Amino acid sequence: MRSVTTKIIIAVLLAACSSALAEPFPSAEHNKTLTISGHVQGDDGTPLIGASVSLIVNGRVVSGTATDDSGQYRLTIRIANTASVQLRVSSLGYEPTLTEIQMTGESIRQNITCRQQAIPLGAIRVTPAPEPRMSSLQFTSSDIRLATSRSLVSTNAVAAIKYPQLSKIGSAHSSQLRIDGTSPRYYLNGASIGSDPDHYGMFSIVPASVVSDIRFYPQGTDSRYGLPSVIDLRTSGRFERDRGGELSVSAIEATGSYGFGSERYFVLASLRKSILDKLVKQFEVSTNRRAIPPTNFQDLFLSGGVRLSKHLALAVDQYQVRDYLRYSTTAPSRPDRVLGTYQHAWEQYVGARLNTLYGRALLSVSGSVKDAGREYAAWPDDLTRVSAVNISLEEKVRNYNAAVETELQVGLATLRVGDQYEKTARRSTDLHQKNWNMLPPFANSDNPYIYQNAVNSLYGTYQAETPGWTNAAYAGITLPVGRFTFEQGLRLEEFSSLSQSRQLVSRHSVRIQLDGERSAELFYGTFVESPLSNVLEAYQVMVRASMDQLTPVRTSLASLSYADRGFKASLFTKTITDMPVVSPDFNRVWTENYTLDPAFLQMRSEGSASFRGISTSFTHNHLWRDRLNLYVSYAYSHAVKTDHGVTVPYDLNAPHRIQCQLDYRPSRRLTFGTELVVRSGYPYTTTRTMQLGMEQFYYNETYYRSALQAENSQRFAANALVNFHASFDFGSTELFTSVANATNRANPIIHSTSGFIYDAGILPSLGLRYRF
Repeated sequence: MRSVTTKIIIAVLLAACSSALAEPFPSAEHNKTLTISGHVQGDDGTPLIGASVSLIVNGRVVSGTATDDSGQYRLTIRIANTASVQLRVSSLGYEPTLTEIQMTGESIRQNITCRQQAIPLGAIRVTPAPEPRMSSLQFTSSDIRLATSRSLVSTNAVAAIKYPQLSKIGSAHSSQLRIDGTSPRYYLNGASIGSDPDHYGMFSIVPASVVSDIRFYPQGTDSRYGLPSVIDLRTSGRFERDRGGELSVSAIEATGSYGFGSERYFVLASLRKSILDKLVKQFEVSTNRRAIPPTNFQDLFLSGGVRLSKHLALAVDQYQVRDYLRYSTTAPSRPDRVLGTYQHAWEQYVGARLNTLYGRALLSVSGSVKDAGREYAAWPDDLTRVSAVNISLEEKVRNYNAAVETELQVGLATLRVGDQYEKTARRSTDLHQKNWNMLPPFANSDNPYIYQNAVNSLYGTYQAETPGWTNAAYAGITLPVGRFTFEQGLRLEEFSSLSQSRQLVSRHSVRIQLDGERSAELFYGTFVESPLSNVLEAYQVMVRASMDQLTPVRTSLASLSYADRGFKASLFTKTITDMPVVSPDFNRVWTENYTLDPAFLQMRSEGSASFRGISTSFTHNHLWRDRLNLYVSYAYSHAVKTDHGVTVPYDLNAPHRIQCQLDYRPSRRLTFGTELVVRSGYPYTTTRTMQLGMEQFYYNETYYRSALQAENSQRFAANALVNFHASFDFGSTELFTSVANATNRANPIIHSTSGFIYDAGILPSLGLRYRF
């Protein structure tokens, strides 16, 4: 934060000095207007933001500027044909460069690459922040702005995240991301806010207008994190003299944000409200496809900070979220049968973080409280039907989080020690259901459970309070030795209310810099997490009822990665064990009174899943006169799950994934592009006949195993999307448009007992963004 502020201050002072020092050129007929523009980057290809660019004519500085958030600069002056022109570029942490400009025309394109350089400042060494891990990705504000302008929701910051192995739950527009069976843990400015914090799975609850960058760890993290996949949203509030805002309106939503600050404080706020649900109602839009409709939502975000002293800063983040969803569907074969669905979710979060720097030690302390609730209901138009699904589910949760971490520089080594504590003070669950299969509404298969009558009897009504807590203490060290960087870490986690609640895991990685452009990394890590998650995840009500019989879910991940400029490739293998699965006890089916034994259907930590594969990606920006950006990725994976000794394809196992993204900028104002996304279809289970009247005759091992072997035995057709987008930038105003699924392809995403549910068809969107 300080380095960016320093760069901007230097650039402003430089521009002011240049005005005072510059001597006027004689207005001779040999004078001409010269425009010099280009891109400034580090030797690792990273754009340098706020780098100082000075124009030197005949040994004197005559003009200057700073690079923007994509590393671009532009200078225009009046100059004599015979003048000697040089370009000087400097940025904190990089060697200054001085480039001679050849007067070949009135418009010159000059790209600059700066080499990294450590700068001694007394006892402190300031260097460019290294990438923590080869598999980690950082998406800057310019990446987010471009991604949101071509996204279905123009303020969805998560739309910027791309990775070859990334899966989406349900719709192609979903923000419920999965990386080989792992639901990423989300963080806000370094503080945990849970998994899938989004509006009905569609987009991030924190709007892109207040997000400055996203740090994404898809496959492997250090000892600070409990999971192998992490998404950290960083907001744009910072201690510098600045003010500005943004208004964004599209066919989906309207968002307004504003922030201001100084060297001592900052304030940042945003407000967002849905529009599409009102447009659909106003114009009575309908579709012959069974697709999930838009949600009615609103959210408020507030952030503020104060610098208490030179080395001490306090910041507070807060958000409030509400969304509502209600729709009705009918079966293609039985349009007279209507199923109504309702969902209401809310969340309130307040978090504070305190950072202090003393010498070589950085101390961070944070705490937060979050209240969340979810209501889900589904009911038929005819309540007398025996096979009808009828669900009423409500859960309310209150979480407290506290964390402390110390980072210390000892010679070349970096030591990190910390502790994270989370207390669930309240988790109240209230369920009334009939014929619900305990699967989430977006599951690939919408089949009744194998023993649906037993589920109705044992879990038809469930009401309970299940509070608890978790604690994690960790330590790690990073040590560079020549071309090698070694990183080791240990993490001790403890979970209340679980069997075998204390677990020790470790992280190990070694990275080698082969040369200036090529590097390789070997990683191995183990991870543990609680089986408790969102109440609408698979069998979570039964998990809550069986917590004292479950153990933490354990994950082992090994990967080998290689990078050469814009090319990245990795091999990986991942195993998840101790997953909670339904485990019938066929020796305890009936009680002495010939009623169903409560121990018949229990959750056990006996499931497992394994993943292995390869992912490759290639990024090449500034092609064809710096106007063309290209991104191509391919991933292959083999994924299976094992339940009760039966191995079948994993639910989100799409063996092949291809993505190609092309952006062309013919002028400074106009950008347009296209995106092609193809993946193998997800597996699903064919419709299973509900045996409500005869079910008791199938309570045996043979039938149960045969039913499990039919799980995910079918596969959807390949999912393919072609999207188009364009934007026109007027300076402070940007007009953008997109067309999702331009070919109107019918991609099935859920196989229901009453027919397929399809993803959205062709969906155009238009938006306007105004910055002030």
